[in-house]
Amino acid sequence: MLETPSDILSWASAIASGVAAIVAIFLAAWTITRDLRDNGRLRIECQYSIDWQIAGTSNYANSAKPVIRVTNTGRRPITVKSIELKIKNQRLIFYWEHVNLPHLLQPSEFVIEPLNFDFGKRHPKQVTIIDSTGRRWHASRKQLLNLVDKPIAQAPEKISAVQENEERLAS
Repeated sequence: MLETPSDILSWASAIASGVAAIVAIFLAAWTITRDLRDNGRLRIECQYSIDWQIAGTSNYANSAKPVIRVTNTGRRPITVKSIELKIKNQRLIFYWEHVNLPHLLQPSEFVIEPLNFDFGKRHPKQVTIIDSTGRRWHASRKQLLNLVDKPIAQAPEKISAVQENEERLAS
């Protein structure tokens, strides 16, 4: 079958070109996948913050307030423009004047935005972050449950510890 050197050379070149084609297809797929995934990604955390700073002052609030922490977990900068809040059994979407938004987040940077909303007996259905491209990022159900139960029992202890620490530093 492989009787002459030209037959051996033709088979070797066919195998080499086949391997080169497979490698080229793999590299093209890898490049496209990498480029599509190479963008900013946001992680949303909903929680109650006890000692958050009042915007524009050096004073701290004395009660537990709901806050949204938005972290850029991607490799590219992303601008967070606004936050929407939907409440269960209501068709309203709540907007408020944001303290720290819009904000450009570099990779691994975060911003904390206080929620100026009293939940009372209402439960949040959805927290949505909107970035500069118009993409909507939603908080997970687990994070939404953090906004349901207000940590009343923890608030006075932490506030008194902060006040004691400030008094100790002042004297």
